[in-house]
Amino acid sequence: RRHLILLLLLLTTKTSLASEYSINVDSCWDLGYVDDIRTVEACQRRCTLHPRCQSFAHHRSRADLRCHLCTLDEPGTDVHCPEDGQMCSLWGRREDDDDN
Repeated sequence: RRHLILLLLLLTTKTSLASEYSINVDSCWDLGYVDDIRTVEACQRRCTLHPRCQSFAHHRSRADLRCHLCTLDEPGTDVHCPEDGQMCSLWGRREDDDDN
């Protein structure tokens, strides 16, 4: 499995966001999914808002921009992209802001 660490610098946010994501890995979606989520940060915020959500996967290459929400905190299966080297999804864990 190929993994890449992406560092994100955010100037303002109400929740802290994961500083690393796994590329082309899915999560379960036992808590459902939300479509039209444009960024991995927005997908993570959706997870943070659900009390039982522990991880998420943002499927950025899908036309519906799907965000999977999951109760497990481990990554799921690898995502097979249409083209080699393409980044189709990002998986991450929920991270709450400890200052609230």
